[in-house]
Amino acid sequence: MPKLPRTGQVLKKVTTEVSDPGRRRRRNARADHGEGEPSPSGGPPGDCYCFISVLPHPLFERDGQHLVCRIPITYAQAALGTTLEVPTLEGRGEVEIPPARNRARSLNGGKGMPDPRRRGLGDLLVQVFIEVPKKLSKEERTLLRELAELEHKHVAPERKSFFAKLKEYFTADEEEAKSTG
Repeated sequence: MPKLPRTGQVLKKVTTEVSDPGRRRRRNARADHGEGEPSPSGGPPGDCYCFISVLPHPLFERDGQHLVCRIPITYAQAALGTTLEVPTLEGRGEVEIPPARNRARSLNGGKGMPDPRRRGLGDLLVQVFIEVPKKLSKEERTLLRELAELEHKHVAPERKSFFAKLKEYFTADEEEAKSTG
């Protein structure tokens, strides 16, 4: 074992258990008091700091004590609603996606991470997004063209108000150009 110069202390490898109740976020330090180097003046030993890094998970993102899982769905699932099988830390779960839902859904409380300041666990939030297919079959293309024609005939209320605002924006610019020109 190598000795430290001037002090004659011997370096040795030590294995110890570190308790971590799963409350770490990204990078935290935890001190084991009295487990560090001995004091050169004969006082008590110093503290040993253990640096903990939480690695990214392939399925979950952490938002405080909540976990977020982003799941792709089809346009039909988004419009009609669906029941999705989702991963949890304990295994599989299900979440109901109502028709025309575009916000995150919580999968029963207590499926997230512990918070060091409170009791209990956070939620597992399921965030859905519409995945647009890269390739369409001939039948899918035909059906989507029919749907597009229907959408032009029956404009949804939010799109109608958006287009009205857009028209007002552009006509205001045209009127301003006429009055200054």
